[in-house]
Amino acid sequence: MKIFHPILRAIAIAAMNFLFYSKTIKSWFEKNVFNPYEIDGNKHADYALMQLKNIASHISITGKSILEIGPGGNYYLACLLLKNGAKKVFVIDNENHSFFSNQEIAIYKKLYPESISDDRTINQDKIVVINYGRHETIPLSNKSIDVIYSNAVLEHVYAPKRLLKECQRVLNVGGEMMHQIAYRDHIFSQKSLFFLEIPDLFFDFFFKNTGMWVNRLRHSQWIDLFKTLNNLKTIKIDKQISDLPLIKKQSQSTTEDTETTSALFILKKYAD
Repeated sequence: MKIFHPILRAIAIAAMNFLFYSKTIKSWFEKNVFNPYEIDGNKHADYALMQLKNIASHISITGKSILEIGPGGNYYLACLLLKNGAKKVFVIDNENHSFFSNQEIAIYKKLYPESISDDRTINQDKIVVINYGRHETIPLSNKSIDVIYSNAVLEHVYAPKRLLKECQRVLNVGGEMMHQIAYRDHIFSQKSLFFLEIPDLFFDFFFKNTGMWVNRLRHSQWIDLFKTLNNLKTIKIDKQISDLPLIKKQSQSTTEDTETTSALFILKKYAD
């Protein structure tokens, strides 16, 4: 049964993909059946705290305007950033994946009481929520953001070069970007690189409307992509290595690309 489990998982995700061609059905499904962007509220709050500690260990947040890319099912990290000295937090995502249950509202109020408005929605004076389409510009002024952060998000972005160019534009001189990128499979099995063998046409057709789709860029490709950002210098790269088996498609790639499962990139903007 374990042999077939990855295939059954992929079939289930493909079925969700076809349902999600309708955004109305997708929103209803996430709200009432299963939201892949959310886990148990308290566990996610603990996860947000872990993210905060990771950010604070690398970048100063006090008095900073911060842009979080891809908050997913909640804005807990934004609350913690404000609680710990951030001036203002902007969050962008391709769609709204956050639904305000009583439990979630209680967590918001516990983390940062001012985050919730009287109408039980996010207080946009504190946390500015932005819907960002894959071909759009970020509706923020040039050099208006001090820190840009994402965690396990960029691998899900359809047009990462365009998004990063927008990040470069809105980032202030002296500002920093911090991106944790996961290279693992989200469809079949995290213990295999089989997902890299599937042709783009089929991979996109069966999975692109789900939160499990990834752009499948490898470590060296992300390094090259960050190098295209003018006036931004990569100041830190931390990577995690695994012993995933090599596959035919990757036989001509570097060992680093096949073994690296995730990486943390920190970049700093030095000039206009």
